Amino acid sequence: MKKADSNKRKSLFFLVLFAICLSFFNISCGLDTITFLEDPFSVNNLPNVESSFETCDFSFSVRKLDNPGETGRAYIYYKIYNDDQKVSSEESSLISKSEDSSGKIYSFSYMRDTYGYKQLCYIKEGDTSFTTFDLLNDKFHNVKIRLTNYFDIEEYSASISVDGKKVGVPVRMTGKTFDFGRKGENDENPMVSHSTENASSVDTKGFLEKQDEGEENIFYVSMFGVFEQPDDNWDFNQSSIHFLGRVKIDANVLNN
Repeated sequence: MKKADSNKRKSLFFLVLFAICLSFFNISCGLDTITFLEDPFSVNNLPNVESSFETCDFSFSVRKLDNPGETGRAYIYYKIYNDDQKVSSEESSLISKSEDSSGKIYSFSYMRDTYGYKQLCYIKEGDTSFTTFDLLNDKFHNVKIRLTNYFDIEEYSASISVDGKKVGVPVRMTGKTFDFGRKGENDENPMVSHSTENASSVDTKGFLEKQDEGEENIFYVSMFGVFEQPDDNWDFNQSSIHFLGRVKIDANVLNN
């Protein structure tokens, strides 16, 4: 009887010891965690394929977060499509994830890694090289982005304006504009080199992933915004993505 009691006490002791060690391990080593950031975007004008050239701009605001840190920034992501059904399907999926309480934390990875959206770049005013467009979260900002030129009118020219001031011209990750062959050598059509390059290299260069079944030279550009903040280890945390709209670009027509 005494031996049985002794064995029970030993078993209990080891169970308690195991629980303490397990607790200590979780505290000291920790489990992978994802920090979810606020979504600072709000849309002022949501363009769509029916928008006239006067209203064919992405217009939105980015508010200052409470604790964004000095390195927190807002970024814009885009994707070029040639199939209106495909863009509608993927947009719907991403918007659904961004609004779902359990799925929104993963919406950024779906947008970038699953659907292949790219960071919007721009050529700064007075510069000739291009760089990623980002927005420091230091105060409330109003942003307007026009991707293409219309009728050579300055008010409707391709531009990025922040708080009413033009800061540059939007370009793709290749440095090419979104005029898609209508305005000169810097406006390369997204379909270029599909016959000579494989899908992966085409995708990394910012062209379409493949030839979709849409109309020839009719393109759709969809854009989302996201806020990113590095942590102490320089691992980036993101907000949920925010849909900013979609425009239709007809490369067959100079002004559309």
